[in-house]
Amino acid sequence: QGSARRKVTLSTVGVTPRIESLTRDFPSGLRLALSLHAPTQELREQLLPVAARAWPLQALMQSVRNFEASTGSGVLIEYILLRGVNDEETHADALADLIAREGLQCAGVNLIPYNPTTAGSSAGYEVPSDARCKAFRARLRSLGTPNVTIRFSTKCGRDSASACGQLGLRSVS
Repeated sequence: QGSARRKVTLSTVGVTPRIESLTRDFPSGLRLALSLHAPTQELREQLLPVAARAWPLQALMQSVRNFEASTGSGVLIEYILLRGVNDEETHADALADLIAREGLQCAGVNLIPYNPTTAGSSAGYEVPSDARCKAFRARLRSLGTPNVTIRFSTKCGRDSASACGQLGLRSVS
């Protein structure tokens, strides 16, 4: 049980009451992945309107700091890159600043190139180029952000709408 528990990572869009209960109920042995996708409250409200309004960035960062302090485990930040939306150098600067300003231990930043969905495409979201993803990663690294990776492997399954972030029902037969 001990070794299995150490390998559990819970992913969240930032449900602060649940992060707080995890901090209280599992003070060790649980890792947290935060699907952040935006370095500012304003952009979070565009990309994750329900989560961002219910659990504002400032309160979310407080919960993340409390989790890290209690568990001794840095949070993994997951960030889907959307061409022209959150993949510019200014966004990388803001993300690095957020991590530093909030004093996050940060286990790392996992950059995930957007995988098209019907809903995302109708909202105008597009896949960033590999070069843009690499430039974003390089910028974060140059600003001292630890363990920045790009998950290009998440492209697998795009053609069948089963890649990372794509799982959804197209139609009912």
